[in-house]
Amino acid sequence: MKIEQQYGNIYLVEKKPENTVAELKAIFPSKRICVCDFYVSGSEDGEIDENGVTSYSDLLVVDHHIPAPCYVSWKITSTVIANKFVSINGSLTDEYVIVVNHTDTDSILSSLIMSGILKPETEYYDQAAIAADHTGKENIISDLLQSFEGDRNLKASIEMLLKIQENRLWVRKEMKIRIANNEFEMNDGIAFIKINQKIDACLVVDVLPDAKVIVVASPMPKKSKGKWRIRVRLGKSGNGIQLNKLNLPDTGGRWNAVSTSRNDGTDIEPEEYVKTVRNRIEQSNSIHDT
Repeated sequence: MKIEQQYGNIYLVEKKPENTVAELKAIFPSKRICVCDFYVSGSEDGEIDENGVTSYSDLLVVDHHIPAPCYVSWKITSTVIANKFVSINGSLTDEYVIVVNHTDTDSILSSLIMSGILKPETEYYDQAAIAADHTGKENIISDLLQSFEGDRNLKASIEMLLKIQENRLWVRKEMKIRIANNEFEMNDGIAFIKINQKIDACLVVDVLPDAKVIVVASPMPKKSKGKWRIRVRLGKSGNGIQLNKLNLPDTGGRWNAVSTSRNDGTDIEPEEYVKTVRNRIEQSNSIHDT
């Protein structure tokens, strides 16, 4: 058994017909070993805990391929097992190496969760792994990772996943929570929030169906000297509004999306900017009504 790649404490080893405890211990002699998503010979004789993790000959085995009745289910994948284990016990410490032998969705997700790089998130990861291994259902995570499985590039697969998570998935989740907590101010069909992070306002259009316009304000980088990035996005209820025709201060963009970042931000405080957005919409409506 050979090590092909490494990402932190996650190792990709060669894929072969049989994998034994002895050869795993031979290549990691000074570490405790956690195997994710591939079968280790004899592991069905180990002890399976309530989360589905198998302890076998000093190895932790997070693998739904083990020929045992509890794994015969459309709802069980190695990621599901990892999510349950880490939710209760926490991720593994640095004394462990985490070993995979392929780079499909279930291998990548289960190893990242066990390592602590990803937090256990059943809403996203269980669904992705089940889609990849069982149902074939459309899923952005599984479709991405399955597409690159043949490359066997551990680092590239992980980094692409983390980029998507950082820029899209986690933002969607956070915005849903903020909406549920009534953190968006809704007034005259304008949904407004001021936050510390840069986000794409498009990500909340679908979950704010009553909004005519969505305004998201966040600080520009420090080099812009206290200016504001204000993104204005047309909502589902904003029929007839063309944002680029409202002549909003310091913006550039198109009919359904404008932003002050195109002009290095704005000095106008977000609360005042929202008032301007409201006034410009009212003026535009009055013109069209005459």
